[in-house]
Amino acid sequence: MKKCSNCFIEKSISEFYNSNKNGKQSMCITCYKAYFKAWRQARKAAQQSSFPTSKVCFKCALDKPLSQFGKRAIALDKKNDYCKECWRGISYAAQKKFLKKKAANGILE
Repeated sequence: MKKCSNCFIEKSISEFYNSNKNGKQSMCITCYKAYFKAWRQARKAAQQSSFPTSKVCFKCALDKPLSQFGKRAIALDKKNDYCKECWRGISYAAQKKFLKKKAANGILE
């Protein structure tokens, strides 16, 4: 027998999902399903509440449409902080700096 951490009712072990830590989850299956159903609905509602159509570039400080920004998986809005035009300039400057450093060290082929 095990006590659910959510409803505080003592239930049999078979009424709990398996866990990697100590063998079984702390919430029973019914509480677990209800909790995550509410969590998914709240998350979906939060995502649908705002759809920005533009963003301000960090470099040029212009408000541009989202189509002018590249993808970035770890950002909240999934878009890069720099517009594509500024990002090309940043990347080009970094590449030139890298090649210059390689040439100075005699590594350039």
